[in-house]
Amino acid sequence: MIMEAKSFETLFVGGAPRTGTTILHAILCTSPLVNRYIGECSYFSAFMEPYRHGVLAYDVHTKHYFSSLAAFREFHGSILERVLEHLWAAAETPPILALKDPLLTAHFPLLAELLPKARFIVIVRDPRDAVLSLCEVYKRMHGTSELAEHLSVACDQYASVYKAISSNLEKFGNRLLLINYNLLVSGGELDKLAAFGIEGLSLENVWKDARTNVYEYAGGDWWTDLYGTGVSPVSIGRYADKLNQEMISRIDETCRAVFDQLLDQNCARGSLPQIASISSQQI
Repeated sequence: MIMEAKSFETLFVGGAPRTGTTILHAILCTSPLVNRYIGECSYFSAFMEPYRHGVLAYDVHTKHYFSSLAAFREFHGSILERVLEHLWAAAETPPILALKDPLLTAHFPLLAELLPKARFIVIVRDPRDAVLSLCEVYKRMHGTSELAEHLSVACDQYASVYKAISSNLEKFGNRLLLINYNLLVSGGELDKLAAFGIEGLSLENVWKDARTNVYEYAGGDWWTDLYGTGVSPVSIGRYADKLNQEMISRIDETCRAVFDQLLDQNCARGSLPQIASISSQQI
């Protein structure tokens, strides 16, 4: 297989939008084993839609072109491996290719099947802070005046992403690590990342690579003042001053269940306690 011949590992970084995927990715990229910080892998992510379509239409259309669903899976997996080989070369051939795209996270269970050697790190954040941040993005995008106008959409997006993970934990085995946002930006979680094989991390060197332009997207709807400023816990608990009790209750109604599902699972490699710490400390 191409991946074996090229001798590099692929690590996918995910989480719901506005849960800290960017800072997690930036921290991972300080390791000498990992590529420099690069933009989101949306080009790669786009390859998941034809596979998903082919699976859903397998009994109607796709079966005429492949001897079995397993054969289709192997074929599409080989396409993804070829794409990854190119991305790896463009990223200057690091031992670990770390790719990030929040919108790819819901496809992680499918990726785990297509790429049986790939590993995954998913960051989880207090839904009150995450949904608030996403509502602020949508408010800027649509030029609206009220956060509440976007609350339902933001809650549903948050819950659906993590539901995809919590409902498919068995597909990952020990290839999945869950990271607590609040602990990460407070200086913790590096030991768990090191135990997962990402060694040599340095919070002091986040976004310090001269080849990285963290201001490339400055001023966009998704931009925050924390980009390029290093690791900071200042966003923890922001919801308390921004959301009223009704909004907080609506977030809890939509998003709490997915955390309960994660808490009920026996997640591999110590991930369950990380999720539990968020639930007990922040929710």
